[in-house]
Amino acid sequence: MFLGAQLCNFKTIKNFINDTLSLIRIMTIEVFILEDKNYRCPRCRSREKIIDHENSIWCMSCDLIFDKVDLEMFDEADILARSEKQGIIGVLLGEFLKD
Repeated sequence: MFLGAQLCNFKTIKNFINDTLSLIRIMTIEVFILEDKNYRCPRCRSREKIIDHENSIWCMSCDLIFDKVDLEMFDEADILARSEKQGIIGVLLGEFLKD
């Protein structure tokens, strides 16, 4: 019985910690949204919900991450998100490994 009560309390504490961490993440994201709006999303063209990281930007509207190097080197229409690049590499590796 005592073990069951401990497990129940552990689940409650774990849920509380997870909820608190989620709230902290949301608050952190709101703090780091660009005030200067130097970058815009190549996909949706939004400047409003862009988070500036050291080597990339994250568009919260599209939920896509773009490398800053690509933003500086290519036209917006030619820029791929990291997830798109990973998909292409996965396909190419799959074809390569299949042979």
